[in-house]
Amino acid sequence: RSTNTESGPEGRHSSAVPCAGARKIPSRGVDRNPVYHIAGVSEDGQIPDAAKMEPTRSSSRVGDEAIAKMIRAIIIFSSIFTVFIMILGASSSGDGKESEHEHGTSHETVDLFLPRHVMPDHYRLNIATDLTNLNFSGQVEIDARVYEDTTSITLHSKDQELSRIKVTRGGFLISVASTSKNEEKEFLIIHLDGQLNKGDNIMIVIDFESPLSSTLAGFYKSEQEINGTKHWMASTHFEATDARRAFPCFDEPEMKATFAITLSAKNGYTILANGMEESRATHATDPSMVTVTFKPTVKMSTYLVCFVVGQFTYVEGTTTDNIRVRVYMQPGLESQGTYALDAARQSLPFFAAFTGVTYPMDKVDLIAIPDFAAGAMENWGLVTFRETALLVDPSASSAADQQRVLSVVTHELAHQWFGNLVTMRWWNDLTLNEGFATYFETLAAAHIHPEYDMWTQMYLYDVRSALMADAVASSRALALKNRYDVQTPNQINAMFDTITYSKGGSILRMMRAFMDGSGNGGGASTDSNASVNAQEVSPFRYGIQEYVKKYAYSTANVTEFLQTMGVLDEFSNWYFTSGFPLVEVSQSASHPVSPKSCYDQALVQQRSISLTGASPNGTRGVSWFVPTAMRGVAPLSSTYTCQALSKPASIADAANYVVPAYLVPDETSGSMFVPKAQSRKANFNADSFYRVKYSDNDFAAIESVLRADANSFTTIDRASLLDDAFFLSEVSIKNVSQFLYLADAFIRDEEELIVWEVFVRRVNHLHDLIRNDTATSTKLATYMSSVIAPSLQRLGLNASGTHTERLLRPVLASTALRYGETNTTTELREMYTAYKNDPEGNPIPADIRLQVYMAAVEFGTEVEYNEILELYKNTSFAAEKRKLMRALASPRNQTLIERTLSLVLDTNVIKQQDATILLTYVSWNPQGLAPAWEFIKSQWTELVKRYGNSNFALTDIVEIPGQFTTESRHNEVKGFFDVNMVDGIKVTVENTLERITSNIAYAQYNREAADAWLSLHA
Repeated sequence: RSTNTESGPEGRHSSAVPCAGARKIPSRGVDRNPVYHIAGVSEDGQIPDAAKMEPTRSSSRVGDEAIAKMIRAIIIFSSIFTVFIMILGASSSGDGKESEHEHGTSHETVDLFLPRHVMPDHYRLNIATDLTNLNFSGQVEIDARVYEDTTSITLHSKDQELSRIKVTRGGFLISVASTSKNEEKEFLIIHLDGQLNKGDNIMIVIDFESPLSSTLAGFYKSEQEINGTKHWMASTHFEATDARRAFPCFDEPEMKATFAITLSAKNGYTILANGMEESRATHATDPSMVTVTFKPTVKMSTYLVCFVVGQFTYVEGTTTDNIRVRVYMQPGLESQGTYALDAARQSLPFFAAFTGVTYPMDKVDLIAIPDFAAGAMENWGLVTFRETALLVDPSASSAADQQRVLSVVTHELAHQWFGNLVTMRWWNDLTLNEGFATYFETLAAAHIHPEYDMWTQMYLYDVRSALMADAVASSRALALKNRYDVQTPNQINAMFDTITYSKGGSILRMMRAFMDGSGNGGGASTDSNASVNAQEVSPFRYGIQEYVKKYAYSTANVTEFLQTMGVLDEFSNWYFTSGFPLVEVSQSASHPVSPKSCYDQALVQQRSISLTGASPNGTRGVSWFVPTAMRGVAPLSSTYTCQALSKPASIADAANYVVPAYLVPDETSGSMFVPKAQSRKANFNADSFYRVKYSDNDFAAIESVLRADANSFTTIDRASLLDDAFFLSEVSIKNVSQFLYLADAFIRDEEELIVWEVFVRRVNHLHDLIRNDTATSTKLATYMSSVIAPSLQRLGLNASGTHTERLLRPVLASTALRYGETNTTTELREMYTAYKNDPEGNPIPADIRLQVYMAAVEFGTEVEYNEILELYKNTSFAAEKRKLMRALASPRNQTLIERTLSLVLDTNVIKQQDATILLTYVSWNPQGLAPAWEFIKSQWTELVKRYGNSNFALTDIVEIPGQFTTESRHNEVKGFFDVNMVDGIKVTVENTLERITSNIAYAQYNREAADAWLSLHA
C-alpha cells in the first residue's frame, strides 16, 4: 500500500503536494566491495595484505541454508581477491558475534490469533450489491482442512448479520450445536455436535448481509459525480484486518487460499474483482441485475481480495509478456489514465525480469476510487488508488503530479511480488511488504524514466525522512521480534509508518550497496543502487530471486529473508534495533603513514544517539554493522606514484577513490584507511543508514573544497553533508553556525534539486523554532531572500527545463513566499490576477500553480479566498483540488483560518479522505498551528470516531502538535493525551512529545549562534 503522506516527518517544509529457472551464482569480480574489517595498519601505511587477512564472520549462524552459504562464499572469495590486488602490508582480522532473533516468542498477553486447527484452501464468494439501499448480501463457501482434532471452528466476522451456517464433510452435514462471537477478538466460533478429525476436508457455508460501510474500510460506499449528478458506488479496502467486515473468513495473512468470486449488481454498472471476468448472465431471480463470475485467483491472503461496483470507463494496453493492463476512471477522464497505463505496462515485465518470476495472473486493473483512505492498495489483479495517485491531466499536471503517479504505480506493482506473492508472516514484519515496495518502486521508476533522477531523490524522500523519524528515542525497531506486540487492528495499523516504509527501503538500499559494491569496491566512485538493469548479474539480485522463489505463495519473516540473502549477521541489528549510529571520523596518529602512501588513516567510532540525548529504545550497549566507504575528494597538488601494487596508482587518482571497510556488530571503533586528498567523505553517497560527524580539521577541509568546487562532491554527498551538519545542531553537538557556514560556501551556485530541498527544509525548521525572536527571524528572511534570488532568476517561473528543474522551481518559489522575497511574491500575485481576468489566455504554469494560489490567499483578502474556494468546488481534477485545498489553509487572517477549519468535517465540501490532510495543511501555516490544535481538542471524539481505524489519518493528527516549541505547550499536549489516549497512537504520542522537547532544546542551544551568524551574513 502507498501512504498518503506528502514528504515524511517534515511535510510542512516542502513545496510538494502529495504526494525463472535456477540461476548461476554470479561472480563479484575483482572490482567489488571487499567484505572485511580493517583494524590494523602496516609500517608503510598501506592497507594490509589480504592473503593474511581473515574475513570477519560469525562462528555460528541460525539455520543452515545452502544458498546463504554459497552467496557468502562468493563474497568472501571476491573480498580476498580484491584486497590482494589492491594492497600489500601487514595482516588484520576481526571477529563478529552471533546475534540471534526469534519470532513468535512466548508472551503473556491476550492472544488475538486464530487457532490453527482448521485452515482454508479455497473460497467461493457470492455477493449481491444494492446501491439503492446501500447494502449487500451474500454467501461464502470455504473449503477447509482440519489440522487438529476439534469440535469447533473459529474464523473472523465483524459487522455482519449471519442468517445460515452449515458445515459438511464428504457431502454429509455436520450438525451445528451453536455459534458464538468474541467481539474483542472479532471471532465467529462455530460449535459442532460432532468431532472433526485431523486430515478431514470440510466445507463451511455462511449466509450474511450488511450495510455498506461509511468508514472507507471493508466493503464501503463512495460517491461519484458524473455530468453533475451524484451516484453511489462501492469498493473494498481490506488491509489490514477488514476483509472480515465484508464476509466471514480466516483473516490472517498466513492463511492463504484461492478465491472464486461472483458478483451481482444492477445492469449498467462496471463490476470488477481480482480475477479476469469469466462469464456474465442475467441474475437468476432479478432480471434487472447482472451476475458476473470471475476466474479463481492464485493463492493469496484475504487482505488482497478486492471487488468494485460503480460507473467507470477505462484505457487498455498489453505488456510485452501479454498481460492485459487497464486503467479505470470515472467517465470523461480517459485521457488522464494514459500516463499510469504506460508506467504499468513497463513495470510488470521489469519486475518479472528482476525477480525471475513471471506475473502469475492474466490481467491487472488499476482503478481510481473517488473516496480512498490510503494512497493506493495492491490488491492482486485489481489495484485501487486515490485519484491523485493514478490520474495525470496532460494539460494541468505538474512534474510533481506525474512523478507521484509513477512512484505509486510502481510501488503497488512491486507489491505483486513483494507482499502478494511473498507475504510477511505477520504484521510485525510488515517491512517485508512495504520496505521492499519502497525500494523497488524506485528501481522500476528509474528504469522507466531515467531522466527523473529517482535514485538521487530516494535519498531525500526516504533515507533522510527515515533518519528523521528514527531519531527520536521512542522510535521502534524496523521489525518487531515478537508478534504479540502487534495484535489489535490499531496496533497493526500503527505499523504503517515512515519506519516501515522509508527505513525499510533505505536498509535494502544499504544492503544492495554492501552486497554489490558501493564505490566499485575500491575504485572510481560509482553507486551500485543506480543500476536499473533488470538482467544484471549480482549477489543482491540473486539473493532476491532465491527469496522470491523459496517463499512464493507463502509467507516469510525477516530472519528468513536475511538468511536467504546471506547477511543475517550484518543486518540483524538494522532490522531488530531502533535508531541508528552517529559515526565520528577523525585523524588517527596511532600508526605512521609513509610519505609516498596514497592513504591516510582515520579513526572511526560509532554510538547510538537521539534528538533528546537518551538512548533509543533497546539500543543501550548496541552497535551496528557499519560500512564506511571513505571517498577521497579533490586531488592534492603533489604528484607521485603510489607504492607498488597498491590502488590507486598515483596520488592524483586518490581523489574520487573509495576505500570500503566497516565496523562489525558489537565493535564501537576501528582504524580505517582513507585516500589521500584535500578532503574526505565518509558514507559515500549516503548508501548506509547513519549520521556522520567529522573532526574540526576534516570539516574545515570539506568546507574549503565546497567553496572552491562543490561538484567535487556528488549531489547526494553535498545534500547529506548539509543534513548531517544540521542534525548535529539538533543533538547539541555543534551549533547551527556550522551548518550555515557549510551551506553558505556553495548554495548560491547550487543547481540540484535535492541539495536545495535539504537546505530549504532545514532552514525552514530553524525558522519555525526561532520565529518568536523577531529580530533573528527578520535577519534569516533577509538572508534567504538573497540566497534564492540568483537561482530563481536563472530558472524563471515558466514551465520549462528538465524534470528536476521543474521540481526545483516550486521549491524556490515557495521559499520566496515564506521569506517575503519581493520580486517573486509580486510576480506570483500578478500571475493570479492575470489568470482570474482571462483564465484561457493566461493559464498558470502547472508546476507553480500551488504557489500562485497560495500567494493569492496569503496576501489577498476574503475575495481571493472565496475565489479559490469556488475553484476548489468546481474543478474535477483531483491533483488540482489538492493544490487549491492547500491554498485554502494559507491565509494570514484568523477569521479565514477558522473558516477553513470549519470545512474539515464538512463532507459536503471536503471528502472524508481529505479532511485530515486539510487539518495538517492548516497546522503548517504559522498562524494556523494554534487554531488547528484547538480544533483537534474540541473535535477529538468525532475525529476518533471517523478515523480511529484508519492506518494513517489519526496518527497524522496526533503528529500535528509536535510542531510546538514551548514547555507550556508540551505539558498541555501531554495532559490532553493522558486523558484522551486511544488504542494505536501511544507511540505516536511519545514521538510527538519528544519532538516538542527537542524543539525547545534546539532553540535554547542554537538561537544565539544563529543570530550571531546572521548578523554577519544577512
